[in-house]
Amino acid sequence: MHLRSSTGESALTLRATETSTPYPSVRFRVTLRNHGFAGVCDGAWVELDQLARFAAELRACEQKRDGAARLTAVSPAELSIVIERADVTGHFDLTYKVGSYGRTRRGPSFDSVSGVFDLDAEFFGEMAESAEAAVAWARADLEKEGRR
Repeated sequence: MHLRSSTGESALTLRATETSTPYPSVRFRVTLRNHGFAGVCDGAWVELDQLARFAAELRACEQKRDGAARLTAVSPAELSIVIERADVTGHFDLTYKVGSYGRTRRGPSFDSVSGVFDLDAEFFGEMAESAEAAVAWARADLEKEGRR
C-alpha cells in the first residue's frame, strides 16, 4: 500500500510480510519519508479486522470525498495513520506515527517519527484497492494455513 503526497516528496508505504494467529493479523514493513525525515518499522502488526475497516473507510473517502480512515497497529506506538479531510474543497491530510523498538547497551530503546502531509486524493482508488488486496492476501494466507 503506497500513500503519497500530491508532490510525491512524502510517502508512507506498507508492505504485508506475514500473517499470524490466534488473532488474525498482518505484519507490515512500514517505510516513511517526509520532508527530509525517514524511518522504517519492520514489524507493525495490524489486526485483520482493523485492516479491512481501513480499506472500507478509504473506499468511502474516495466515493464521498469526505470522512476519515484510520489504521492503528496492535501496538499503536509502532503505527498509527489517520487520513481525514483537511478543508471544504476536498483535500485530505495524512497524519502518521511510525516507531520501532530496538536495543542499546543500556537496554531496550524506542525511536519514532510523526508528522503530517497532504495526501494525493487523485490516488484514493488505487490506495483503497491496495488495502483491499492486502486484506485478500492475508485472508488467503490464513486459510491456506488453516488458521482462519
